[in-house]
Amino acid sequence: MNSDLAPPPPPPPPYPKVGWGCPPTYPKYAFVGTAVKLSPDLDGILPLTLGSPAFWFALLLIPLTANLRDFTRKYLKRTEFTKSYHTIQEVQKYNIPDYRPRMEWFRNAVHKLRLIQRLKRTSGFAFSQGDGGQTGIICAYDYVG
Repeated sequence: MNSDLAPPPPPPPPYPKVGWGCPPTYPKYAFVGTAVKLSPDLDGILPLTLGSPAFWFALLLIPLTANLRDFTRKYLKRTEFTKSYHTIQEVQKYNIPDYRPRMEWFRNAVHKLRLIQRLKRTSGFAFSQGDGGQTGIICAYDYVG
């Protein structure tokens, strides 16, 4: 066996499968990870990171620049190049009533007319009134007050 060939180094320990998630989880992970010896490489990094203006600048600048194009497009689409459904959405958002008094009056008039027609259809007679003596009975029966 040749002594020049050393065995390969052992694989590094697996990193925890905890993602950064979002910026509020970073301080928690850095604090808990070093306390439990999960991430000894983060020991003492938290005060340095949170005290750095570059960290806070990047924390604010990167999301703003990433979303600036989308916000600009949405703003221009809503204000300069509006479509009819945008107007409808704004009416629904501000709860502006779609009040049409003539339409309401017309609907009520049609409803009353249909009621009257239905009444006329149901108040007919099935026999003649000329048989004598039955006219009073029919008039008493067909009293619509």
